Amino acid sequence: MTILSSLHNRYISLSPSNTSNLSTKLSFQILILQILYYFTAFIIFFITSILLGWNESTLKLIFSWEEISLENSFGLTLILLWLINSLISVLIITLIIGRSKLVWDFALTIHLLNLIIISLINGFPWNFYWWILQLITVILVIILGTYTTRWIELRDTFFDTDIEMGSK
Repeated sequence: MTILSSLHNRYISLSPSNTSNLSTKLSFQILILQILYYFTAFIIFFITSILLGWNESTLKLIFSWEEISLENSFGLTLILLWLINSLISVLIITLIIGRSKLVWDFALTIHLLNLIIISLINGFPWNFYWWILQLITVILVIILGTYTTRWIELRDTFFDTDIEMGSK
C-alpha cells in the first residue's frame, strides 16, 4: 500500500492545484476516472477476446447490455470481466480520489455516466441481469474503495510510526 500512497501523492501534484476552482478539479477527476474505467475495460475485454477467439468487436462488448446473461458461458464471462474491471476501478479511485468521503460520489458518477453512454449508444438497457451487475459492481466499488481509501488515510495517522512495540 506504500506504492498506492506514493502514486496518489504524485497524482495530487499533477492535478489542478487551484483550490478555489473546485468544480474544475472535480470535473477533471470525473473525466480521468471515466476514461480509465473504459480504458481498463477495453484492455480486459480485448485480451479476453483474443484468448477466447471471440469475433465481436471489443467496443461492442463494452457498450452493449444485451449479452449480459447467466444462461450461457459468454454472458457469464462478460459478467466476470466487468467484476474484474470493478476491482481495478477500486484501485483507480483509491489513487485518484484518495478520500473515503468521496468514494460514494465518484463510484455512482462512473456508473451513472456509463448508463447514459450505453443508453445513447444502444438504447435504454432492459436486461435484468445488466441492472443486477451494475448494482453489484457499484456496491463492490463503494465498499472496497471506501475501505482502501480509509486504510490509506488512517495508516499515516495510526500505523506509520517508528515506535517499536515493547521496546523500552
